[in-house]
Amino acid sequence: MKNTLLVIAISAALAACSSGSSHSTVNSGTKADTPNKTQIANKGKDNAKNNPQKEDTNDTAIKLTADVKTGKNESFSEYTPTEDLNKFVIDGKTITLAPGGISSGGFMKLNSTNGVNGDKVQRFISGTKYSQTKFGVLTKTGSDKIVAFSQGTPASSLPEEDGIKYKGDYIGYDHAKGLVGDGTLEMTVNFKTHTAKGSFTEDSNGFLGGELSGGTVNKNKLYLKDKAKGVEIKAQFYGKGATELGGVYYHKNQYTAAFGAKKQ
Repeated sequence: MKNTLLVIAISAALAACSSGSSHSTVNSGTKADTPNKTQIANKGKDNAKNNPQKEDTNDTAIKLTADVKTGKNESFSEYTPTEDLNKFVIDGKTITLAPGGISSGGFMKLNSTNGVNGDKVQRFISGTKYSQTKFGVLTKTGSDKIVAFSQGTPASSLPEEDGIKYKGDYIGYDHAKGLVGDGTLEMTVNFKTHTAKGSFTEDSNGFLGGELSGGTVNKNKLYLKDKAKGVEIKAQFYGKGATELGGVYYHKNQYTAAFGAKKQ
């Protein structure tokens, strides 16, 4: 089965953060310049009211490029992702996200300016805690972009009841501070009535998340736009029975992140 990938690519002027290096890099808890804005369309309503919801087989990836200073949406596109959860295509080149011999239950923060095996891609990615999804933030040394992504095995079946809880983690880029940070989240999904809400905790650098509402569920996709808070979320359910949830999070002109969560 194809895996699904959600991506936000954010324009960013990256500042040199590693001591003793003349290259640009993004470090957890260190400065850099970057990203902004997003616009994602919700594709319709679920009409299967009396039957179990089926997998949406439209395995496209979503990509957004925004201007670092103005936050203006410069381009929006969809494309087909790679099938391997541990692979990612950046600048036309396929990279291995988590190299062999490197493992962590939490986030892996591989922020060397040389990247892994000389690919110059700095990685802030999920670890072994999640089996059906891979998500994180990537940037390439010398590039003006940051990519937040979520990819996984699409759900082959979905629950039909309301009030299902998902708890998980997120990692993202604070536009104002120029920092990569992480935190936790909780989502409540109503598969019967096709609605969702959630909350994101303050991240490790002090970015305030908060409560979110107004989410909609369409088959194995979740879309949430909280206009009052300037937040948009695009996510998908992964694994048999929607055991995991993953997606990308955008807080207008402030924060771009990727997240994953497990059904409780």
